[in-house]
Amino acid sequence: EGKIARLYDWWEINQVKNVSKKNNPHPYPIPYELAKRIILITTKEGDLVIDPFAGSGTILKAAKDLKRNYIGFEIDKTYYQYMKGIGL
Repeated sequence: EGKIARLYDWWEINQVKNVSKKNNPHPYPIPYELAKRIILITTKEGDLVIDPFAGSGTILKAAKDLKRNYIGFEIDKTYYQYMKGIGL
């Protein structure tokens, strides 16, 4: 904690599909680490993060963990239930 990602850092992040052990119903979730770094370089604590296509909730989870306010929209009931199950 306390590290801030800089815009021109080189990021090496594994793809979720090949490394995730979680029971995520979404076929193409973005890596949590990527979501976290993007939020760190574009917001500050207390800002609002909006994800209009929330999918499996990775952006929202990262926003919550980084003490940002968040709003997500998702039409797919399976993904919505998954997000509820992970505390979003």
